[in-house]
Amino acid sequence: MPPFIPDLLAQPAHQGSDFNFLFLILHASPLVQFVIILLIGMSVASWAVIFLKARAFRLAARESDEIWQEINRGHPGLADLRDLVEDHDHAPEAALMRAGFDEWTHRGGPSATPSSLRLVRNELDRASNREVLHLERYLPLLATTASASPFIGLFGTVWGIMNTFHALGFAGSSSLSVVAPGIAEALIATAAGLAAAIPAVMAYNQFLQRIRVMQSKMDNFISQFMDILPTDATAQRLDLLARDVTVRGR
Repeated sequence: MPPFIPDLLAQPAHQGSDFNFLFLILHASPLVQFVIILLIGMSVASWAVIFLKARAFRLAARESDEIWQEINRGHPGLADLRDLVEDHDHAPEAALMRAGFDEWTHRGGPSATPSSLRLVRNELDRASNREVLHLERYLPLLATTASASPFIGLFGTVWGIMNTFHALGFAGSSSLSVVAPGIAEALIATAAGLAAAIPAVMAYNQFLQRIRVMQSKMDNFISQFMDILPTDATAQRLDLLARDVTVRGR
């Protein structure tokens, strides 16, 4: 055991209100101060993303559940499905419905051919990819914070330990007043790195899970939409035929 360790353990803890985190940060070395400020900035940005995405996912999940409750309750046609999603702008299914219906109308609507229906399916797949990209927006910031913050904090820790040994060598003393500042700034840098990384990694994993669930729902909605199109188109053809027969009969 180094000779100064027993002396450190034998000394009483520092008393006084000045020995707090703010005091230690203000009296840390400039590099450690920069590390702590950087980590605080990353943590603030991460929490902003967490609150923003949590609200967006909550709204999307609630409206998506409402849409699927109506779908599972009956067998809505294309018009019913379109009316259903009009009041649910936050649900990914609403964007899919608009993209699919616009493409289907552009390809001829009820007179759409099987090849045109394949183009509608392709447009729905593209819309689904766009929605996934929208849901993943800002998540790379959480991933960067989760992976980089511990190493940035470790860098501040190493620098603080280096300052501690430098102070020991310069003062030639192992008193607590000599080593405490360097050790304190090292521990604060470690704590700041972990405080920034832990919420970021937990939120990132939770959001990825929600995206996977929503992506699965979007795939099911695409299948539901494509199943409705031929039936709805056939019904409209029969309706037009009936009208034509009625007109001729007159």
